[in-house]
Amino acid sequence: MKIKHFLFFITSIVLLSSCGNSGDRELKEYVSSFIHENHSVAFFGKADLHAILNKAGYKNIPMIGNRIEDELKSFDKCIDIDSPIYFAVEGPFSTTAIPQAFYAFIDVRNADSLVSNLTKKGYDFDKEGDINYSSFGELTLGVKKDLAILVSKSKEGEVKDLLEKAFEMTTGDLSEGKVDEMLNEKGDLVLGMSIESMYASSDTQLEKLSEAKKSELKEMVADSYSQSTINFENGAVVIKSKNYFSEALKKRLFLKPNPKADIVNKLGYGDALVGFSLNFDMVKLQSLLNDFAPDALTDLAKIFNRENELMLLGEDPLLSVSNGQLGFVMLGEPSSDQIIPNFNGFVGLNKNGKLLAELAIMKFPSNTAVVNITKNAFCYYSSPSFSPSVGKRLIIPNGCENFGKKSMTGFINFEGKDLSSFDFEGGAKIISIIKYINIEVDEDGSIIYIKSKKGKENILKESVDFLIKELLD
Repeated sequence: MKIKHFLFFITSIVLLSSCGNSGDRELKEYVSSFIHENHSVAFFGKADLHAILNKAGYKNIPMIGNRIEDELKSFDKCIDIDSPIYFAVEGPFSTTAIPQAFYAFIDVRNADSLVSNLTKKGYDFDKEGDINYSSFGELTLGVKKDLAILVSKSKEGEVKDLLEKAFEMTTGDLSEGKVDEMLNEKGDLVLGMSIESMYASSDTQLEKLSEAKKSELKEMVADSYSQSTINFENGAVVIKSKNYFSEALKKRLFLKPNPKADIVNKLGYGDALVGFSLNFDMVKLQSLLNDFAPDALTDLAKIFNRENELMLLGEDPLLSVSNGQLGFVMLGEPSSDQIIPNFNGFVGLNKNGKLLAELAIMKFPSNTAVVNITKNAFCYYSSPSFSPSVGKRLIIPNGCENFGKKSMTGFINFEGKDLSSFDFEGGAKIISIIKYINIEVDEDGSIIYIKSKKGKENILKESVDFLIKELLD
């Protein structure tokens, strides 16, 4: 696609998505109806592209900032650019994760004016009934009264028929409950996932389950969703997820918090560069695997030629080995010259875990390491200087104080670290503006917090300015 067409496409979507609606429904209601009528929708959400462009400081981007601004002005009379666009992704997905179809929903004030404007810009339209069509590449745009729908379809077929059906679906009953709540969620980018639709449109080993287990699984995923929001703030990117699970699914979750963060005291001493911790309810996890993935561990053992070891662990191998606690920290200054970094690790053990731990330690470097193996724990410290010591503690970066308290936590700390020896190239150099990344996960959802070093302006603008400087250099 030529650069001028690409720029026009991006800015047009931003602008057209915000055209004032003169019909009986708001844009959100059209999308709500489409989701209600189309049970194959696996993902849906909205993107406030105009807000994202502003946060990125698009007007000051060399070479393309003025072009984007010109396109915005060309639609200025018919557009409310403060409104987001909505989208929906339809399953099933291919083995390479390509969806059956992708839809973008655009709010239009006047269909004739929109078609005329796009025609002047070189886009050809055909008309069937009251729908105007235009195709460019793999995309097809349909315009009808106060609504436009942009479709990308993975398989061959008549896209016009798909669009006609999509327009029809926008006129049905509205979604309620969880879907309506997610469509009302605020954020620069909001993404909802239907677990029920994902299961219904997938072709997996779950089909081998008994009818009773299939019925139980369907009850678990029924009306279950997960939602993620991405917000670009001054000095940070905040990615939050919220779970809208059925009661049946909640009962089978194996995530378990640990407010005391006991794992931190078991990970020794040192200035932590990377940290990761888990705290699972192993009884629930083993039960879930036994019920819905009974061959998963056997298949995994075959890949690594460990079938004999797995047989020795009995009927509930995971439960017999681990109590669900695991922690890991990488220590010291990062260096591309250090093949094996310093690290401390802890694994909580059950009755059969000690034997596996003794076998595993044979694979670790042992010239200076400190290893403690008991019936309840496996502790490894790559150097005596990092092992637990009275009066010393693990240094957790500021902003990551919840490490070990939630069911899953993790962080990467770049503050004060010299990354010059890694010779990052291209866009990977963006890592140099990051102070730390913090991750927390529990049964209700998760949060990923990416903090920049400067923190005085929106992280999008800081990122764009950095990349432009690298490009110009």
